[in-house]
Amino acid sequence: MRIVFVISILFFLFIVGCTAPVKISGYPGEEAGNYSKEECKSNLNFGSVKVLGSLPKDGTYIELGYMSVSQESSSELVYTSEEKQIKEARIKACQWGADAIVIMGSQNNKGSDFWTGWKDKRETKIIAIKYK
Repeated sequence: MRIVFVISILFFLFIVGCTAPVKISGYPGEEAGNYSKEECKSNLNFGSVKVLGSLPKDGTYIELGYMSVSQESSSELVYTSEEKQIKEARIKACQWGADAIVIMGSQNNKGSDFWTGWKDKRETKIIAIKYK
């Protein structure tokens, strides 16, 4: 009986700690590189990709590409995470050879109603840049 209780608690804690999968729609430009995801993740190269809230001065950067990063959940046990979205965007930007990502806007729709039930949707628009 005790073992069933312990397994139930562990399963519940596992489910509560889960985040929804991140989906990235990336649109690289001509200047974008093509590095492997494993290389960017394993060496933590994505850690050198800065996160900016606005574009730097004109003429100081090159736009490498655009991406739309999103998560969606229909369960209160699985949540969306802005931090996880930014991490995945930094990895994608690292693959393109970017020095920074610029968050252009974010939308979040969380809540429930009678007809659709619980929903948690988050989408962020990002530009990957490289300094000149």
